[in-house]
Amino acid sequence: EGYKRCLDPTGAYINGSTGEAIYSPRLFELEYTINLDGITRGDNSNNMTSMATDVLGANKSYADWLERYRNRVTRDLDSCRDIADEVWTEFKRNAIIEIAQAQSAKIEEVKASCVQTMAECYDTQSQSLIDFDQNTAKTAAALGRYTARDMCHEKVVACAALFGGTTGNTECKFDSRGHLETDGAKCGLTSLLNYVENVNAINVVEKCEDGLRDYFTKLCTPSDGKNEYPYKCKDMENSSTGTMGIEFVARTYAMNYCQDPTDTKAIKSIDDTNWVNMDERVKSITDSVVKELESEISYSLKSICESLDGYWVFPGKHRDNPTDKLLSGFYSAVYAGNTGQQQIVWGRCFNKSEQLMCLAWADTETYETPLAKWNSALNQCELTEEWYRMRCENWLNGYYENSVCYVAE
Repeated sequence: EGYKRCLDPTGAYINGSTGEAIYSPRLFELEYTINLDGITRGDNSNNMTSMATDVLGANKSYADWLERYRNRVTRDLDSCRDIADEVWTEFKRNAIIEIAQAQSAKIEEVKASCVQTMAECYDTQSQSLIDFDQNTAKTAAALGRYTARDMCHEKVVACAALFGGTTGNTECKFDSRGHLETDGAKCGLTSLLNYVENVNAINVVEKCEDGLRDYFTKLCTPSDGKNEYPYKCKDMENSSTGTMGIEFVARTYAMNYCQDPTDTKAIKSIDDTNWVNMDERVKSITDSVVKELESEISYSLKSICESLDGYWVFPGKHRDNPTDKLLSGFYSAVYAGNTGQQQIVWGRCFNKSEQLMCLAWADTETYETPLAKWNSALNQCELTEEWYRMRCENWLNGYYENSVCYVAE
């Protein structure tokens, strides 16, 4: 039907058993295996032998291939022995023309399904890699995406070449096995290759982020069940105090799992100089995850501090005052009594004091309008009108007007 198993006698482009296309960078050449350019009737007569000779002569290999099948129609040709040769010749001519049309239809069919085929290839290969190793599938998902890209490369290039108008294109060079030797972008649709590469790069970043979060979830969750994520990572030094900080660990992960392993310029060791060369999208998401984790650690310790009736001050928010004392109960419970630089890197837990509370209310980053001001001369806190308004509206659920708080009975 439709010569679907006769589209390619070489078997290089079409599977002869199924009639389905073989995805390779050379698939576009299928349309040029039959030459119908400049074919004429030979003369103005209806001499079908003259007309057929032009088509068959221009496509001798196809004509010779079809000749093998003449024995399958011997009985039919015996019914018209006097003109059997002419009938068979005309059949071959018509067959070659119809096969050429079927080839074009098959190419258009493949082109129409190219995006779906590429997507299915990526999905199938990615899932196969996940099935191969469930334990590391999520952590190494970005690497899996690079691997899927390499495994689907020929299908992507095949689709690009089909759209590229490559007839007579000297930029498409293949080795003896049919593999593309030249840059795929030069013999296909550059925009398609760029699109697939960009989509893959975005997917790599997403997989990198998911993997990095999963990695830190496992790393920062205590196994004793007494505390929750990310309590276990409170003891990790940050980049300013040691090399094994969260930032260093995250960047090492990105180096191992988030960059293209086939990239000759891929960074091999982590330091500020090398990190500059990391892909900007990977750098951005890695730094974002680090900042988020550091913030989560600070807030988890803040919660513990406040549960012990302490007052938590984030890094850089507190001006040291001799009267302020760290809350010993917090540091005993969390850091076995240690109060050194390592123990205050995420913030500090103080005994509550008037000055500390006042400075917190005066923080313009927290409150658009300061709630208080610390009077150093009088060593006391001066509350603002805004403090009374917030106390009325937020704490007493009242209505504040002209320095008066109205609260429903």
